[in-house]
Amino acid sequence: MGDKKKLVVRPRFISEVTSIDDVSKFFSFFHTSVYRGEVMFGNYDSENLTLNRDFRPDIVKKTPYGLEYTEIKANSTNGSMPHCGINQIENYCYLLLNRLDRGDEFPSVDYSFFRYGYNYTRYLHKLRRNKFIEKLSDLVRFGTILPINLMFFICSLSRIKTKNHEKSESGMDFVDYFMPRGSMITLLNQNKHAVSELIKRASEDNSNIKYGFKDNLSIDDRLIEDLSLKKLRCGKINYEGVSVVCGKKTHTINPFPVTRWSFSKDDYKRWLNHFSKNHKRILDNLGLEDLFHKQKELSEQREKLDDPF
Repeated sequence: MGDKKKLVVRPRFISEVTSIDDVSKFFSFFHTSVYRGEVMFGNYDSENLTLNRDFRPDIVKKTPYGLEYTEIKANSTNGSMPHCGINQIENYCYLLLNRLDRGDEFPSVDYSFFRYGYNYTRYLHKLRRNKFIEKLSDLVRFGTILPINLMFFICSLSRIKTKNHEKSESGMDFVDYFMPRGSMITLLNQNKHAVSELIKRASEDNSNIKYGFKDNLSIDDRLIEDLSLKKLRCGKINYEGVSVVCGKKTHTINPFPVTRWSFSKDDYKRWLNHFSKNHKRILDNLGLEDLFHKQKELSEQREKLDDPF
């Protein structure tokens, strides 16, 4: 993607980004301007009826081969560890397996990490909306997009932290997060040998990179050795907003690199087939709840109650 190409994001971009709490929303609209799809942010109509979970993918893209889900993670250089909710990863695994069960040929889940700011970047939260947007646009550094199987491996090398998370006016919920090191995301962004380097580190008994759960997955379970990366240099992006003082105003995100790790079509089909047959064992080994399996069990129990004979 050359630097000369310009993309114009729809006008509601700026109106929906009002503070530092909306940084992920800022990058979600950027992501869809490049890769297409629809920004959801709670507007996704979950098809689940039996699980007590909120399914809220950031981006959903419809393709002839199935639905593609993307989770956006944005963090500043000063906050080196992005927060990846464990419940959230379980939700995405459910959505992936559910789409396979419904006949999608190539459904997918990606995690898209964006880094912004520098060590001297401070006090963005104190800026008013337009100044905040303008400043953030100047601070985008790079993006790194990882498929769900690579996320499994990254999570196995991450700290697990329980944090208070405000879910509603009724009080606080405790939420468990994987906290991948920012240095791992940077390595995956910049080094084509990053996956093999991380596998080597993880195999060393005394490696200081091990924080989370033990990676008990086989080569076929994760298949990360067959991933390849594609580097883009995103072109300049112009997006329009409305200023109370100046009327329409155009902001610009300057060119920055994006690295995307992905399968070949044949390899992805092989991994999907393997995951669909072995998801219970794989997710158990990772310490994740298999919601798809749980829903199947609940449905079977309900059928037995409805028809005891």
